Amino acid sequence: MNDLSSGIESLQLSSRSVEETKIIRKNHAFLRDVLLFAPEFGSWKNQTFDKPFHLVLGKFPSVNERFDGTMRLRNYTVQNVVRVENPFLLAQYYLKKIQIEKRNATVGEKKYFHGTKGHNVVPICLNNFNWRKVVTGKFGHGISFSPRSDYSRHSCSFMFNLEKSEIKKYLFAYDNEISDYYYAMFYVKVLQGNEHYGSHHTFVPNPGYDTTTNGKGTVYVKYEDAEFYPEYIVLMT
Repeated sequence: MNDLSSGIESLQLSSRSVEETKIIRKNHAFLRDVLLFAPEFGSWKNQTFDKPFHLVLGKFPSVNERFDGTMRLRNYTVQNVVRVENPFLLAQYYLKKIQIEKRNATVGEKKYFHGTKGHNVVPICLNNFNWRKVVTGKFGHGISFSPRSDYSRHSCSFMFNLEKSEIKKYLFAYDNEISDYYYAMFYVKVLQGNEHYGSHHTFVPNPGYDTTTNGKGTVYVKYEDAEFYPEYIVLMT
């Protein structure tokens, strides 16, 4: 842990560091040390660092159950679930978790949905969600997540064949029998501590808080890099 702690200090993690990914990608030994804290990494099909990320098609029943259990719009159906295997983003996520815990702050891990447009899927898999691109936010100017798939569905857009072909490039072992789909939604690991009500005037949370909400339990907004990891993509019709 001493080597890892010194590595964290050398990165000089800030709340909104944009150079962290570049540093981690150049230091595979440090990356492996960090991923010892990531139990899910051991079950990945790809545990090398030859590519920025891989997409793995598989059966992930817990994702399907969560989607179906929170989808009141019954005309939407899961066709495929793809796991995002990006060791660089996963390492950042666990570094952030360690950093928060070193401050003796309380943090929990949640699983939320995030709907998006088709052309954003591959960039998110590569670089994570980017709060800098948020133009407006009803409950805060950060990245919005929801525990409900039907709420997140409103942010999805129809995917064109070109966008689907970009996703297909990164599939670890492409299955030619993959079912067709029209929309993509992320299922995300999110670090969450204290929360308060947010509005379109909220650009950062109040001191002592890291999350804003809509007060109804359907929207949670995050403001710092690496406090989330895009773990799965739900491909649906």
